[in-house]
Amino acid sequence: MVLFRVTLFTILLTLVNGCANLASAPDKAQLTNFKHAYIVHLDDPPIGVDPAFKQVITGSLKYLGPAQLINSIAALSNLSESFKQAEIMSKVLTQELNAKEPWRPTLQLANIAAKRIESTNLTVAIADNPLKLADNTNKAINAWYNQDGSITAYRHLSADQTTYVLEIFESNLVYPTALMLEIRMKLIDPASSAVLGRVRKWEMVDLPEAELAFKDNGLIYKETLLATGHKLIRKSLNYLGLVQ
Repeated sequence: MVLFRVTLFTILLTLVNGCANLASAPDKAQLTNFKHAYIVHLDDPPIGVDPAFKQVITGSLKYLGPAQLINSIAALSNLSESFKQAEIMSKVLTQELNAKEPWRPTLQLANIAAKRIESTNLTVAIADNPLKLADNTNKAINAWYNQDGSITAYRHLSADQTTYVLEIFESNLVYPTALMLEIRMKLIDPASSAVLGRVRKWEMVDLPEAELAFKDNGLIYKETLLATGHKLIRKSLNYLGLVQ
């Protein structure tokens, strides 16, 4: 049933907001002159919550069970209220995750990528500030990912022919007892602003019920996201030819 909701929800977003381009790997010859990497993490979007989380508790989080399964096109007319409630849940969970210290998953994943790239004897720097999109809609994310040039000029790197830019985006959706994590990367030549390659990978993994997953400032949720992200980072870097 979870898989059905994932599929339907993904189809809806695709129909409304357009598609992401297919992945494309750079030619190996394009990578031979690079000796340094500059990683840019995109700003963390709010945590996404499947509309199946119909009930929302402000304060102590408690799992109350999903809404009735969306099982027909006719039922789509009921999505509006569910999306509103999911947005409220998103804000509640975000507050819970940041209760002790800021939760910056994309920056942590960027650090994971940096360590793997450093293992290839390249030097790596991570941008001090995240790259911000106009908004966090699927349409804006796809526009960034699909654009053949970079959305910002890396002027401080443009004269350096030995450094590549790697932009990293992370988003995740929380379903009842499941987490869907997506990683997107764009490999950019700062001298020309051309996109040398792009890759998009995702995975769905089990989570315990929300009351347990988000206990202790979301300890299990965070550990699950980072462990899954570590695998997706490795696969993405390998696809782009940046690590073996």
